[in-house]
Amino acid sequence: MPVEVPPCATPVQLNVLTSAEKERVVTGVAVEFEKESREFTPHGCKGVSVQVTTGGSAREAADALSRGWQEPDHVPQGTEPHVWLPDASFEVAGVLAALEEGARLALDHRASIARSPVVLGASAELAERIEEDGREFSWPSVSQARLVEPDASSGAGLAAVAALAHAELGGVALDAPDAPLRLRGAARRTTDAPPCEGDVALVASEKVVADREDCRLLYPRGAGVALDHPFVVVERTDLPPNERRRRVVERFEEHLRSDEAQAAMRRAGFRAANGTPGLVGDPRARVPDEEVGVPDGEALHRAWEAASRPVSVALAADEAGAGAVAALERLLTPRDRLVRLPLAGGVLEDAVRAGAKVAVLVSAGPIPPVEPGTSAPLRVVAVGLFEGACAPTTALYSAARSHGGPCEEIGPQNALEGVARGVWGGMT
Repeated sequence: MPVEVPPCATPVQLNVLTSAEKERVVTGVAVEFEKESREFTPHGCKGVSVQVTTGGSAREAADALSRGWQEPDHVPQGTEPHVWLPDASFEVAGVLAALEEGARLALDHRASIARSPVVLGASAELAERIEEDGREFSWPSVSQARLVEPDASSGAGLAAVAALAHAELGGVALDAPDAPLRLRGAARRTTDAPPCEGDVALVASEKVVADREDCRLLYPRGAGVALDHPFVVVERTDLPPNERRRRVVERFEEHLRSDEAQAAMRRAGFRAANGTPGLVGDPRARVPDEEVGVPDGEALHRAWEAASRPVSVALAADEAGAGAVAALERLLTPRDRLVRLPLAGGVLEDAVRAGAKVAVLVSAGPIPPVEPGTSAPLRVVAVGLFEGACAPTTALYSAARSHGGPCEEIGPQNALEGVARGVWGGMT
């Protein structure tokens, strides 16, 4: 009489939240993992069911993780994950820093499963002009840049911003006095024009650029930003440990690091975890000599949003501040609007009537009192180019204070820095 075979147990459910760049390759690897699961269960039963999702967006998914993936997050962001595969470790650091006290989730941040440096995609015409030895380029030679993701809502998009910001700031911190001015200069060079045409370069991961036949791969000279694609285990702290799922998570990590899965990553255009180049396009064997760290991705995102935001600003300056006005105009784009107004008592209401959202007052001496209120909301930034300009008794201080803005007392040589801080310094 044949031995009766017991029925198969229900497969362990494994939910994987991945970045959009990796969705296709991770889905393929997950299918293979499901097949492999028949080999580590009795009687060849399917041991795992894997669901791969990208959530609403990388930023929304990270916010949901920071909140502990509460009940309202389940529908818009997809199923609560057991494994998170973001683009970069700075995304994980941001979630860990923001994870609310008492949240029901814990993250175990592990090593990379793939790599992809941030590079430049250039047309053949542009590459011929700016390419240096070793297929490298210098950032000052890039006059127009198209970011892979202008709103930087994913790790890959924020890494592209980090590359531009590092090129502009160097070792300057985001809270340095001239950081808003420098970042605005970088943001002004970005464009919505089609990339890899003429002088418009694409700033993106090596995987994205390699996928495009119209882009030649160029690598930044010196330090560069890289996506390290970490493996992150997500565990509930308000429930007893699920040992079956833990074993499955460990096996899935092993599978992602296997020769077969690493080969799949390379076929998709990623570098393997050990840095071996991908098999799409013509990637260079070595990556940039030094990697740029992104210590605070959220702070960078806020600073970049402020620097790239279109503005409608009214600027009133005396003769000594005229240089700042002229320099400010060079930082504007077609999306911005600047109105020049006389520095007089009714300047704020004139700014409102002109449609401005921000008014900047620049003066090398005391100004007459300005109106305390306006017929519509208006933020006022005051820049005083003389000692005592922002004492509480001055009209500059009162104008800024009564309209929710700062009063800065600085030297004439730094007037543009002060104006840039007020207009693009993350406060507008």
